[in-house]
Amino acid sequence: PGPTPPPTPGPTPPPTPGPTPPPTPGPTPPPTPGPTLPPTPSPTGQCEVAVVAECEATLADGSTVPCDQLNPTIEDCGPISKEYCYTITNIGTECGDITMFERTRTPPGGAPVDLLQDLIASGADTNLCPQESLRYCEDPETIDTCDDQCYLTEVTVEATMPGGFVCQAEDEYELCINPGCRIETGITCTLNDGSGTLCEDIPPAQDIDCGPVSVEYCYQIDNVGPTCGTINKIDRTRTPPGTTEDILDVLIPNVDNRLLCAGESITVCEVDEVDSCVEECYETEIEVDATMADGFVCTALDEYEFCVPETTSEECNVEVDLECSTDADRTIGGTGSCDAIIPIATRCDNRASVMSWRFNGGDCEQSFNIQEADKFTCTDFDGGAPTEGSAWITVTSVKDESQVYFDGEVRVGDLFSMFAANTDKGKFDADSFFYVYSDASKANLLQLSSVHTSCSQNLFLKDKFGSVQLLIFENELGLFTCFVQATYGFTITNQGAADSGTIVEFTSTTNGVSDDCLDDVPADSDTVQPGDTVIVDKQVLIDMTVRQEYNTVAYIRAETPNGSSCEDTSTLQFTAGNPNLPTFGV
Repeated sequence: PGPTPPPTPGPTPPPTPGPTPPPTPGPTPPPTPGPTLPPTPSPTGQCEVAVVAECEATLADGSTVPCDQLNPTIEDCGPISKEYCYTITNIGTECGDITMFERTRTPPGGAPVDLLQDLIASGADTNLCPQESLRYCEDPETIDTCDDQCYLTEVTVEATMPGGFVCQAEDEYELCINPGCRIETGITCTLNDGSGTLCEDIPPAQDIDCGPVSVEYCYQIDNVGPTCGTINKIDRTRTPPGTTEDILDVLIPNVDNRLLCAGESITVCEVDEVDSCVEECYETEIEVDATMADGFVCTALDEYEFCVPETTSEECNVEVDLECSTDADRTIGGTGSCDAIIPIATRCDNRASVMSWRFNGGDCEQSFNIQEADKFTCTDFDGGAPTEGSAWITVTSVKDESQVYFDGEVRVGDLFSMFAANTDKGKFDADSFFYVYSDASKANLLQLSSVHTSCSQNLFLKDKFGSVQLLIFENELGLFTCFVQATYGFTITNQGAADSGTIVEFTSTTNGVSDDCLDDVPADSDTVQPGDTVIVDKQVLIDMTVRQEYNTVAYIRAETPNGSSCEDTSTLQFTAGNPNLPTFGV
């Protein structure tokens, strides 16, 4: 058999397809943008730019004033030049650009005027860093101050900061000119009895017939401006009782009478009562408003006060006032007041030519000084110097007793003076003897003291050396004394309405010590007629070595011919004397 033929091949199957791939995506479109948002405000919540508007006026004489200080009158009003300026400041913490600068003025009003381009054209740098400022002034313009007018200027500024932050600031300036609205008012008050007596001259009423007194208040209103105006308010405040009333309808009930043209005036009055039995002050205030034809309102004010005096007594009413004065040259500021006496020098530091001593009497035990034991000695004989009556005192030099400084009789409490001029040397030696004898015979020595008197050692005013005490010394520097002479001035007035008053008691008591002043009343002046005044001056000595308070009470009593009696007191208080030296604890 022949070879076996190969099998006959069948048809080739088609290839098996793989998985289908997904479709290829197209390009992704960009996201659609949202709406544009406004610039985000500064996170601080505070505007970082500020603007200030100013106005300056140039007057006819070339001087300048802020516009809001213009106060023209009808006599001096007229054309003036005014200039508006604006100051822009960055008050934030970052630099920024000025992106808006607008101004509105009324009149004329209308749309805002853009000043930014003018600002840029002026060469100003509109980029401001923190605390930097720029100033821009508009061209001056002329206005007529005779026209009643108000001018309002408003300015707005915007600045753009980094990041797009926007800040805004505003300011305004108002100028009002009103030369024509001028009114004035005045108040008068008189007794409502036809006498014309002014209220401030109301005489004191007598106790027996005091009571209500009718007074008339009159108010004069003047239009001193150039245009007519209508009075629309008259407010009157009276104290007491302290109430305010609009009395226009009462004083000017007819509306037609309220119109006042230039140069016109009107006087209106009202009647009131005061109590003459009560010492009282009455105050009246008036406020008047008037409206001019252009709508401006003027206000005028005035006030008036008077006092009802204290009533007088028909029978007896005496009054005393007390003051203290001294030489103005001895007081601080030249006031002459006893409260301002200049302190004195109390230590003798330069050799004296005169010394004045008071003879106190008494023994050596009362000595009070700080001279050393080898400078001052004192010895008593037969009980020492007398404490009343008189003694014979002789003062000599210790070195040469032929040099006599004083020799004479002195009563206890009186002063005696020793003079260096009485000697050949013309000056006091270092030490002096003070002899105190019972009489001029010098047979009975009562006290002998030795005192250092050349002022080279401790010697002070008011030092006591046995029975004598230093009160005055004089040297090349002047006169030095413990005392300053002052004057108590007593003013005595008879406030009675009918009878004369005769002063029967008159005393002055200072710090508890009384002094009878009746003999100090001038002769034939002890009887004082109603309404008359008597002035009594009394000389007093102020001890300047002691800082103390003086309390003085003046007392006076008077009687009338019918036996009625009245009295009064006056109190005076002042402090005088050298300041106390400080003391220090150990």
